[in-house]
Amino acid sequence: KNGFFAGFKPRINFTKLGYEYFHVFISAKSPQIADEIINFYKYHPDCVYILELVGYYDMHLEFVVKSTQRFREILRELRDKFGDKIHDYEPLQIYTERKFNLIPS
Repeated sequence: KNGFFAGFKPRINFTKLGYEYFHVFISAKSPQIADEIINFYKYHPDCVYILELVGYYDMHLEFVVKSTQRFREILRELRDKFGDKIHDYEPLQIYTERKFNLIPS
């Protein structure tokens, strides 16, 4: 009613479902390129979350995939489609989440 909550989403343990969870941080060469990358991944079937950032990296993408091989294909696709348009990227595999607190005290 007061706009504090935009929605609710469950936190899923992807490994228990047989999936793997990866993050990719990307630094684009310009804000227009960042928008182009974000618009591409908005509709990507394996991308589950996109954050726009302030700092060295412009965006943070999260992927849930069936295998590391599938994630390697996604990284290859990133390099093929946007390799000349990005400064840098850093992929990370998430294997355990220890704490998730939406409202810190």
